[in-house]
Order: sequence, then structure tokens, then C-alpha cells
Amino acid sequence: MISSYHSRRSTLLGITSIALILLISVGLLYHQRVVDISQQVFDKQRFDEQIKAAQEPTDPELSESQHGNLESPTTTVTSTSIDQVTLSTTVAAASTLSHVEIEEICNREGLKKEQKWTFEPTRDSANYGLNDDQCDAAFPELYNEIYRAQKWRLANHGNITEEDLDLGWKDFGVLRAMIFDRQLYVVESKCIEIHGRPGTPIRYDIRRAIAMLGSIHRAITAYHGPIPNIEFSISVEDIADEESFKKALWVMTRRAEEEYQWMMPDFGYWSWDMEVLGSYEQIRQEMADKVEPFDQKKPAALWRGAKLNKIREDLLAITHNKPWADVKEIIWGPDMADVIRMADHCHYQFLIQTEGNSYSGRGKYLLNCNSVVLMHKRLWMENYEHLMIGDGPDQNVVFVRDDFADLPQQMDALLADPARAQHIADNGARQFRDRYLTPAAQACYWRRLFRAWSQVSFEPSLYQDDWQEDPQTGEWKASRRFRGVPYETYM
Repeated sequence: MISSYHSRRSTLLGITSIALILLISVGLLYHQRVVDISQQVFDKQRFDEQIKAAQEPTDPELSESQHGNLESPTTTVTSTSIDQVTLSTTVAAASTLSHVEIEEICNREGLKKEQKWTFEPTRDSANYGLNDDQCDAAFPELYNEIYRAQKWRLANHGNITEEDLDLGWKDFGVLRAMIFDRQLYVVESKCIEIHGRPGTPIRYDIRRAIAMLGSIHRAITAYHGPIPNIEFSISVEDIADEESFKKALWVMTRRAEEEYQWMMPDFGYWSWDMEVLGSYEQIRQEMADKVEPFDQKKPAALWRGAKLNKIREDLLAITHNKPWADVKEIIWGPDMADVIRMADHCHYQFLIQTEGNSYSGRGKYLLNCNSVVLMHKRLWMENYEHLMIGDGPDQNVVFVRDDFADLPQQMDALLADPARAQHIADNGARQFRDRYLTPAAQACYWRRLFRAWSQVSFEPSLYQDDWQEDPQTGEWKASRRFRGVPYETYM
């Protein structure tokens, strides 16, 4: 009887023999491929030499040995290996070919060098499925706010727990969601809609929630790489934590001191159901359709909005009767006057951005216009705040005082120096319209947020056990159910 030792040894020897045969076969195939390519290059060189020799006048005084054999040039092989001969012959022959000829041979043989990928706005702006390397190459400075929040969490509270996501502290404007095996679930929703008359409370929680969940779902489904399982809470309000409960929460905007919050793209990157707006891609397309050179735009500063705070009141006062100002208050209602479609803002050289109840979602649209955006230093930040530059050669916005007292002087200087104004507008378009505010950038941001959150959070459970007492036996039995509603059902 053959021992198990000898049996294993025989099996191992068999596997080793097969592997050795495969390696030799691959080596022979590779060698033959090199020889074939070398022969093609060498034949091309020999053909060129024959043509050249045939066209040259023959010197009768040259001996046959001096003139050489035109039909079969010889190669002397001494102790050099065949691989070395092949390599040296190929290099020598290839040196006589043009760049185009070499590229043609490489293309034919499948040896063309892979080109390094670069982000091209016209091709990639709406690509929601860029891989991680492409996201890093295209948007290297996009994720600062994510890493800031992650670092702060670890330094101050450690990992996120299930208790941190509890929504008991809030009556409306929040929801709890989960991603599990690439499926998006709504675990708990406290979103309401109130459509009141002008001057009465109005809430758009549900449509905002649908928009942000849509953006999350799109970032998942467009991507072919791994998505971590996570559970998280989202605020759909302009002011996420008005009473300072200091919960670990995904928010659209935050103040500098609210370091415990994690910022995300707002609902507008999906769509907003207003006549003057629409989906983000639709607005960008409409702007692209109406694009015009900077010097052909109206040399005026445009603003439209409701008078929600003192900042806006100051703006209306300082621009009153100014020849360069097209600034008007909008009173929201069925008969709104002086409303301008968002894409038509791009017809103006200068656009003014102000805060609203907290931040104003208008900023991202204005930065898509290739116009000069003037704004006060914002109390309420968005996730791209760090990308706005107010001076120097890379300036892409113009910052003014909170009360707009210096706006007239800033406008006079810009109107007197149109080249500087256009330089700022062009910088802004390059930075925001063509890169960091593209739809592709938002999808990359969401996925990076998923990953960073998962690194400091817990692994969620897809199921929940409901315990009930059997009335006949008195035993407690558990029935398993899904935690949450699939995104498709919630919609």
C-alpha cells in the first residue's frame, strides 16, 4: 500500500511538472513573439536598404565585397545568445524607423503603451462612475472637509456608535439610512411637507430627502468598485442642529464651530422642483447652450432673492440706484415679478451671492457661469468652501464685507480693469464649473464620505429580531425582519 506521504509527494511532483511545462510554453510563446516582431522590423530595414541601394549609382571601381550583397545581409553570431542577437538586431533596425512606423508595428502587435488618464470636462463631467484613482486624479483637493470631520471625531469621541445615530432628539427634518450590500435603505424618517401661504412656515423635508437619497443611490449604482456597509443620519434642514445636541450628522452646511458635523452635497445637485431651476445637469446644460464670451456679457452685477436677513437688506440698500447694479427683491408667490432663470444669470459679468436662512444653495449655480462671483465671507460653509480663493493669481471669487459697504469700490475697480475681471471669471470656471462642482465630482465625494465614515463607525445589521411571547406556551420567540425600507420602496 502506498503511504499518504508518498501519495502527497507524487501529487506535488505532478503539479510541479505541470507548472514547469506551462512556464516553458509561455516562455517559448513570448520568445517567438519577440522574434516575429524583430523579423518584421528587420525585413523593413532590409527592404529600405535595397531600395536605397538600387537608386544609388554603381561605382564600377568598387569590388563586389566592398559593395556588399544587397539581397541577404549577413549577421555573424559567435558566443552571443539568440536572445541577445534578437534584441540587438531589433534595436538597430528600429533605430532606422520613424516614430509613426514604430507605433504602427506596436499597435498591430498589441504593444501600445497605455496612456495616463486625465480628467476632460467635456467627456467626464457627468461620469458618475469614475474609479478611485480617477477621482483622486481629477479632484485631489475635494475631500478636505471629509478628512477634517473624520480626524475630529477620532480625536474627540472615538468611533461612532448606534446611539450616536438615534433621532429621538429631533421631531422633523432628519432621516436615518443604511447601505448594506450596495442596497440603500431608509431606516427611519422624520420628514414632513408644509406648503403654506407666503409669510407662513413652509417645509420641503420630503422632497429634499428624496433628492439627497437619489444622489446617494446614483453614486452607488454608477460605481463598479466596493461600497462599504454603513449606517448614518442626515439632516435636510438649512440649520441642522439649532439647539446644539452635537450629534454625528451629515449636513448640507455648518458653522466653523460645528466641527462634529459631516458635510455632504446638498439636494440641488440632484434636482429642485422650481420653474427657474430643475435638475443640476439640466441647468448646466442650459448654461452651456447659452455660453458667451465674457466681454459680450452685461457689465452689471445681478442678484435676485427674498429679503430674509440683514445681509440682504444691506445689499439692497447699498446697490440702490447704482448704474452697475441689477439687484431686486423677490417676493415668493404665484405672481412673482423680476424672476430670472438660473441659466440666464450667466448673461451678466458679475453675480452676487448672499446667505439666506443659513447658507444659500444658489452659490453652486453662480459658480458654473464663468462670471465674477462677489460674496461676503460666509458664516455658513459648504463642502467646497476651501476651494474659493479671494486674492492672488489664482483668485476665483471676490470677497466683500458682510455689510457690502465696499461693494461699490470693488465694482468700480473691476469695471475699470476688464482683463482682471475676466481672469477671475476664467479661474472660477476652471476650478468649479469644469472640475470641483461637476456631477462627477459630487459622486466621488459621496463615495469618499461612505468610506471615511465606515472607518470610524460600526458595521450595521440588515435584520432586526422582534420578540413576542407565545400565548399558549409562554415561550418568547423571535421573528426576523428587515431593518428599514429599500430606497426604491421609499420613493
